[in-house]
Amino acid sequence: MAIRKLVAFLFISHRFHYLSSTPMAYLKDTPKSKSGIRDIPMLNNVVILLKDERKKQLEQRMMLGNKYGTKTEIEDLVFTGLV
Repeated sequence: MAIRKLVAFLFISHRFHYLSSTPMAYLKDTPKSKSGIRDIPMLNNVVILLKDERKKQLEQRMMLGNKYGTKTEIEDLVFTGLV
């Protein structure tokens, strides 16, 4: 059995929530409680997947140019598309 090594932590310091009153509007806010601010440990394979996804996102942004969309507060997140 291979032992997986923790290589990074994802620091959570804010939350985003959808404003249903305004289409496509999100609000960046502090967590609801102190426990909302936390470090999430990540294994190496998760770090690799997130970096790969970020690279794809940047390539798409370059390919689309101005059609990619306007600069927003959530633009620099790894996953900025609709779910």
